[in-house]
Amino acid sequence: MVDSSFAGFVRRSLLALSREAPAAHRALATCMGTLSIAASVDHEPLVIAAHGDQLFVRSGAVPAAAQLATTRRALRCLLRAEHSLLDAIMNDELELRGTTDALARLDDCLSLYLRGAVRCPSFPSLLDEFLNGSRAARGDSN
Repeated sequence: MVDSSFAGFVRRSLLALSREAPAAHRALATCMGTLSIAASVDHEPLVIAAHGDQLFVRSGAVPAAAQLATTRRALRCLLRAEHSLLDAIMNDELELRGTTDALARLDDCLSLYLRGAVRCPSFPSLLDEFLNGSRAARGDSN
């Protein structure tokens, strides 16, 4: 059975990035530098940090310079272009916290991650497993 947790998805997606788009992985690690990012999807917290050219994911809530919280449902809506990023923020479907500098770096890092992800052949199935993996268990059809 595939681990459909948020942490499992992030770990597998970063591994795919390192194997299938290594330049993007290196650029992401460089962009992050000493920035730590706390992210939570459906109240499942984790922290992403870089050390050199390596990216690390730790499960659990840990203070971080930049923080992002959302839900699988909101991510599906964003990916289907049913909502804009601004809509998600204004409707409290996406919460961002941090200093202006930390949030600007978070935006830069997220852009690098997404640019690399679209170049990874395995990414669509990883994303589908994450977005839909726990849906059957919840009986959710969205």
